[in-house]
Amino acid sequence: MHEAILEKESLHVNLKNTATSASKFEANLLTEDLLSRRAETVRALVAEYALLADLHTQTIAFPTAVVGPVFIPVAPSSPSLFLAIGVIIGAIAGCGPILLFERRRAIDRCTAGSSKIESDVDLKTTA
Repeated sequence: MHEAILEKESLHVNLKNTATSASKFEANLLTEDLLSRRAETVRALVAEYALLADLHTQTIAFPTAVVGPVFIPVAPSSPSLFLAIGVIIGAIAGCGPILLFERRRAIDRCTAGSSKIESDVDLKTTA
C-alpha cells in the first residue's frame, strides 16, 4: 500500500511536469489515466486495510465463545447460613460500640452524681 501511494505521487509529479509541453498531449492523457487508476487502487487498499484493522481489533477485544449449556436451577435458592452469620456479626459490630459508649456515659453520670451529693451535703467520701 505504501508503494502504491508513492507511485501515485510520482505519477502526479510527472503529470504536472508534462502538462507544460503541448506536444505531449497523448502522454498527458495516458498519465492522467494511470494516475486515476492508481488513485482507485490506493482507495481500495485503504478501505481494505481499514476493514481488516476493524476485524482484527474486534477479534482481540471481544473473544467470545459458547462454553456450554446454561444451568437453570430447579427451585429458587434460599438464604444460606452465611447470611444469618453475616446479620449476627453486623448487629454485633453495629450495636457493640453504641452499648460501650452508653455504658461509659452511665458511669460518668454516676460519678458526677456523687460529687453533686458531696457538695450538697458537705461531706467527703473516701472512695
